[in-house]
Amino acid sequence: MDRRQLESAGTSYPYTHIQGLYGIPFSLVMALIGASNLTNPPWSPWVLGGGVLLCLASFGAVTLYYQRNFGRVIPLRSRQLRCLIAAVTGFAVYVASDQLARGALGHPPEQPVSITMATWALGMLVFYAIGTGLSVHRIVIWVAVVVAGCLPIWGLDQNRDAIAYFPLGAAILVSGLFDHYLLVRTFRSYQDLNLEDTNAGA
Repeated sequence: MDRRQLESAGTSYPYTHIQGLYGIPFSLVMALIGASNLTNPPWSPWVLGGGVLLCLASFGAVTLYYQRNFGRVIPLRSRQLRCLIAAVTGFAVYVASDQLARGALGHPPEQPVSITMATWALGMLVFYAIGTGLSVHRIVIWVAVVVAGCLPIWGLDQNRDAIAYFPLGAAILVSGLFDHYLLVRTFRSYQDLNLEDTNAGA
């Protein structure tokens, strides 16, 4: 692999294999949303503020980790646009499928399913399909979440939607850890190839 190929790989790798540790702050955000939407949130405004600060702190720590260990990579404008389109489309699919499901099943649903969980997972599958690709672990995780949301195991409690954010946060975290593992492995392979080229030219 020559220098031009390495530079091209460096531009692409964070978006081929997502910087998955960002799943940590995003999973915390999901948990925060879920807890905030419970009928009796288990905290005071001070605790809520502390949770927000924890999310921000974890986001900053992950950013610093990636900058120190992988450097700063500015993606191509076309790839930035693709990720934006993926995010907007995924969210639109979530909203549309959520409204369609509630129109068919009632609001709140008359069946003990979790519409929020199933439709959010569907939106995530669309996001990955457009933005970075559907790797095996993403398909397994998010299809499993869709299926779990459709199972009649969620009861009829009014907190169903709020509770759904907790397993969704867990799925984001697990998926992110797999993404991080793939990123580290890919980055190391580029480094090894770079060292081999350097030695060959010595």
